[in-house]
Amino acid sequence: MKIIFHTLFLCFTLAMGCTNTESRKELLPECNIAYNAYNIPLSELLQNGRPKVVTNNNMLAGCISKETLFNDVELLKKQIAEYPQFDFIFYFTTATDNVQQIAAIANECDLNIVAIVDAKGEFRQKNELSDKMILSTLIFDKELKPHFSTIPGTRLSPFDSVIKKFINNSLKE
Repeated sequence: MKIIFHTLFLCFTLAMGCTNTESRKELLPECNIAYNAYNIPLSELLQNGRPKVVTNNNMLAGCISKETLFNDVELLKKQIAEYPQFDFIFYFTTATDNVQQIAAIANECDLNIVAIVDAKGEFRQKNELSDKMILSTLIFDKELKPHFSTIPGTRLSPFDSVIKKFINNSLKE
């Protein structure tokens, strides 16, 4: 009887773990993918068990340039290279008309990221981020649970210390 109970408990626990991860994938909507350096569908990227650094850029009101998209491209490239265990995803709250322009800039910058045009602000809404925040970043752990972070690719951002703290805390678990 104990074996049956433990087996059922284990199956229930495993099922709940899968369900939680599955339901958290909705926090990362696909919208319009402008650029995908990983060359796999976003749904596969979300299932790969790697943590994600996800930035929402809500400041594209006019001119779109590499600075308005990524701030400091060289710093961002350095950070992506320093943390290869993370997938980097950028959501841009802008009109779908800008997909090609964003794709061209991301390609020109040769960034190892996924760039998504989120015209309706779905990422911001699903993650309960204020529409007044022009830039925000969350780290999603391997189970796609969101954690606070700071902006990568920005000189004054303490991104490196925050991500190192996240890595140290996740190793303890």
